[in-house]
Amino acid sequence: MSTATLRDLSTWKGRASKDEADIRAIVESVHQAHHNKDAAALVAPYAQDAVIFNLAPPLSHRGMDLQEKQAWLDTWEGPVDCESREIDITVSGDFAFCHGFYRLSGTPMRGPQPYFAKVMTIFVGMDSLLGKEFEAGS
Repeated sequence: MSTATLRDLSTWKGRASKDEADIRAIVESVHQAHHNKDAAALVAPYAQDAVIFNLAPPLSHRGMDLQEKQAWLDTWEGPVDCESREIDITVSGDFAFCHGFYRLSGTPMRGPQPYFAKVMTIFVGMDSLLGKEFEAGS
């Protein structure tokens, strides 16, 4: 293997590490937005035409609706806390795939019901969140 090839590999790994750190920062910003019940910050990372899969109907749609997200946040008393576990991120060029488990907790006005969800997120262009998929769990 030539030195140039090793250098290219090192550059690629450095970029992938930076992209992974950027994705982890986006995940953390979404957690903070949930905690603060800040719908604008929650929808900001998503592309306008992101394909979204939800636990509540409609089960899939395109884009994040700010008013809908705020209405959902308003059904919680106090902060909505999020915790990610076993996050796995794969980066290749301008494409990334992220999956893991996501725990949401707080006090819904209908009573405490923390749950776990499986989360899959795909990033394209590394500039915005493309979509999330949730699978119910408790």
